[in-house]
Amino acid sequence: MVKKLSALLAISFVVLLFVGCRKGEKPCVERNPTQDLPEMKKYAEKTGMNYTVDETGILYEIVTPGEGDNPTLASTITVKYTGKLLNDVIFDSNQTGATFALSGLIGGWQMAIPKLKPGGKMKLILPSNKFYSYGCSDYFPAVKNQILYFDIELVKINN
Repeated sequence: MVKKLSALLAISFVVLLFVGCRKGEKPCVERNPTQDLPEMKKYAEKTGMNYTVDETGILYEIVTPGEGDNPTLASTITVKYTGKLLNDVIFDSNQTGATFALSGLIGGWQMAIPKLKPGGKMKLILPSNKFYSYGCSDYFPAVKNQILYFDIELVKINN
């Protein structure tokens, strides 16, 4: 019995050692969103974005306002978009048009897309707390705890 318990403990220790210490991986430390603004502005200026900072902390530029009504959180919308990290690596894109309930999208999109009308285009930079699961969550590991940039076109409001 003691041998079995010792063997089980040894195996558990080895497993925890390998799981807890992935070679070369830095531990995730949650960003403070107030620290994101200087980096967001620097990226906006580097890319020539004529941005506005709204009260929620997002940076955006309305490239084309579009025409018609603005969507609300109750709207279902069709959008074309590209999402990038600040090192310009694309992590998500849809150029054929994806349809979503606006209320089901990430917080930054819920704040920004109602600024557009159908046919409108915007550039959007979101601080690390305005998307997916904030912080070090593994919900969308490619973008966890990072500032995100989007090019968005509101194709239409579907309601």
